[in-house]
Amino acid sequence: MDYLKLTKEVLFRDYKKFIIKDLDDVEYIYLTEAAKIFNYQRTNMYRMIEAGKLIAEEFGSSKFITIDSFMKEIEEKKKIQISEERNQKLLRLASITSDKFVEEVLKDLAPEQRQRAVADLFSEEELKQILKTKKSKQ
Repeated sequence: MDYLKLTKEVLFRDYKKFIIKDLDDVEYIYLTEAAKIFNYQRTNMYRMIEAGKLIAEEFGSSKFITIDSFMKEIEEKKKIQISEERNQKLLRLASITSDKFVEEVLKDLAPEQRQRAVADLFSEEELKQILKTKKSKQ
C-alpha cells in the first residue's frame, strides 16, 4: 500500500461504502476494511486498539474504527514509508549493502559527485524535508 497517496479524501472516495457516521457526526470505517488497507490481520487491529493507537466502537455486531485515529496511523505509516524510500535511494546511490550506515553514504563521495547524485535522486521537496529533519535532530 502506498500510504503517501492515501488521504482522507481518497479514503472517502474509495471506501465510501465502508464508512459510517454516528449521531455526533463522528466518522468510522469498518474494522475489517481498515485491516485490509493496513494489510493486517484482525488480531493486529485489536492489538492496536488495546494499545490505544486506534479508537473503536461497536455498532450492532460490527466493530468500527474512528476515521481520525485511523488517519493518525496512516500519517505514521507515511513517515516510515518516506524514511524507507530515502534510505533505499541512498543505498542505491552508493551501491552499498544495507549493513553500511546510510549517514556515511554521501560522505564517501566527492563533493561534485555527491551534489549531482543527490540532485538526480531526490526532488527539491524531498531535500527540503531531509534538511528540516536533520536540523530538528540537532
